[in-house]
Amino acid sequence: MPEAHLPVEEAPAPNALRTAALAACRERSREAALRFIRSVVVIDNDAYMGGVPQNAVNPLDVGEVTKAFAQQGINCAVYRPEQGEDIVGTCLQLLKQADAAIIDWHLGVGNDTGPCKEAIKALVMADVAHGAPVRLIIIYTAEEPAGVRDDLARYLTDLGLSSLPEGAGFGLQNARGRILVLKKTGENEVGGPAGLMPEERHYSAKPSELPRHVVDAFSDLVDGLVPSVALHAISAIRERSHDLLGAFNKGLDSSFLLHTALIPNKQDAHSFIVGLVSEENGKLVSGDGKIKSLVSPDSLKQYIAKTIESSTYRCATCSGTGRVRTACTLCRGNDRACVVCRGSGRYHKVCERCKGKKSWAISERSVLSVFESSAEVKNLPEIEKLLEIFCTPARDGGDGGYAFCRMSMLSAESETGTRPYTGKEVPVLHQGTMMVRTGEDGRPEVFVCIVPQCDAVRIRNEERLFPCIKGEMTSGINKASYVVRYGGEDKFVSIPKQISWKCMEAIAFNGEDSVLAVMNEADKFFYFTDVQGKRYRWLADLRQSHALKLASEAVPSLGRVGIDEFEWHRRIKEKIGQE
Repeated sequence: MPEAHLPVEEAPAPNALRTAALAACRERSREAALRFIRSVVVIDNDAYMGGVPQNAVNPLDVGEVTKAFAQQGINCAVYRPEQGEDIVGTCLQLLKQADAAIIDWHLGVGNDTGPCKEAIKALVMADVAHGAPVRLIIIYTAEEPAGVRDDLARYLTDLGLSSLPEGAGFGLQNARGRILVLKKTGENEVGGPAGLMPEERHYSAKPSELPRHVVDAFSDLVDGLVPSVALHAISAIRERSHDLLGAFNKGLDSSFLLHTALIPNKQDAHSFIVGLVSEENGKLVSGDGKIKSLVSPDSLKQYIAKTIESSTYRCATCSGTGRVRTACTLCRGNDRACVVCRGSGRYHKVCERCKGKKSWAISERSVLSVFESSAEVKNLPEIEKLLEIFCTPARDGGDGGYAFCRMSMLSAESETGTRPYTGKEVPVLHQGTMMVRTGEDGRPEVFVCIVPQCDAVRIRNEERLFPCIKGEMTSGINKASYVVRYGGEDKFVSIPKQISWKCMEAIAFNGEDSVLAVMNEADKFFYFTDVQGKRYRWLADLRQSHALKLASEAVPSLGRVGIDEFEWHRRIKEKIGQE
């Protein structure tokens, strides 16, 4: 039988390397979650200490719960609402502040589920308005988990929530939040409550088991390499917060006040002291051993082995279709089905005749070799192979990796998406500020300020020129220098590779207030206004390394031979004459 007509092989079972990698990565995520979670709040109107209340329907022993969390090093607060209180308002505040929250389904009088649903709805709406922060809520109830989930889903219609995937439990989720429903089980019950389906029993919990469910659910929510780094970074600062307070003691007040008295603009005291605290926090994070371990070559290899699936690489001979129009030039196969992938379109096994030379599918071993400490990827085919593996909607959130590009290049942006910009920090025009102005043709014109850092200070009622490099917004990535959010979409900003005077513009701003952006109440964006009354919408601030690189590339072109004061006048005159 011709090889092309052989049955398509089933995808190979996960090998030992991948199985071990999955377990290792899972444990790393759980370790990061356990280190991060330091406060859990339990809200239950049947919570008690000492004797069980006579009117309690589903009593919860506060001592059992707090002891279980204490054994994991987690602070646990229990709130028992009373009639006549603002239950929804208090619950909302507690849900916002805790790292994780456990709430009873019935918080109102009798079987009223209204307060619980109202508090959760208010929290979800607030989170969506602020960029969908990571949030975990566990509904701990005596009701059947599936019924509670369905009831809550109907109440939260149109808020972008969906049911948890099969095997993940009963509950709802959005981009970064999760609401999990657990069945209350008494400490003396064996095998879970009677009358539940096997899968429901798996999502029941005794009070002493709540810490395990909280940590497991949170680690599922933030599973991944970068989230684990973020969790360890926050934890490192938390753990050393008292040391930080010791360093920034009241003995420094006099020196700080003297410094503030001697600087021209007292408002600069804010950025100065915040910068000092931020740098100290940065030292705590950079020296954290857990983070170093996470991004070590051995750890990265395990994340790679978890990510890639060698059985689903697209066959290049047939472009993943499983069929070819012409015969393979190496093995002279005459069948229409691809002989390399055996008609499957997937690269399972190399062709016995041509040894898979026509396929550019990358092997797991070759991917892992890229992550050796001294490895360097230079050639385009290798880069294309890596893009094939990593830049897929299922792995990068569907944005082509642009979110990572923006975070790498920009220290702040106006349309943040998920980044924690509150909108309260007023942008200041300085080196690296990126602005957009509507041109005469109606198209957006992008300007990146390259004023020297020493000149990026507030000005006192005097006109000052701010040199800017002019770029353009493009729809294609080929000529892109930066990626920014504009109009709710990822846009590409192109800066000329050879920077000359033709792509530069000196914009005059007058007075201290001109270099402080002002929020427009109509669209809630910040704008700068120059001496001619033209408005520039603030887009983003480049990270210092990118801003310095751009400025350093511009300087040599201004100082090259032939460019002197008279040359500038001549060129400007020619430009005016052409216009």
